[in-house]
Amino acid sequence: MRRSLPFVVVVSWSAASHAEPARITFDDALGLAGRLPEVVALREVAAAERVLGLPRPWQPFTIQVTPQTRLAPAAARGVEGGVAVQQYVPLRDVNAARRE
Repeated sequence: MRRSLPFVVVVSWSAASHAEPARITFDDALGLAGRLPEVVALREVAAAERVLGLPRPWQPFTIQVTPQTRLAPAAARGVEGGVAVQQYVPLRDVNAARRE
């Protein structure tokens, strides 16, 4: 009996200490969400990216390596290849893209 009494007291105390959850509106929830550390960090990163002078539609550049072999002439046989670097650059409305 001694061991069960403290457990009953703890359970009843913790059940009594829980208050009913506060009711908030959807607008209040959005306001609270705007103060979350993740949201604040994303906003700071977005603001830092806006400082950069690069338009947002730019894609990362692509590097393409193409290994090949030479068969003719026989004296020049061997391995050769090509490297291509591509960067998509929008040519229309660059100033508007920079502001985004």
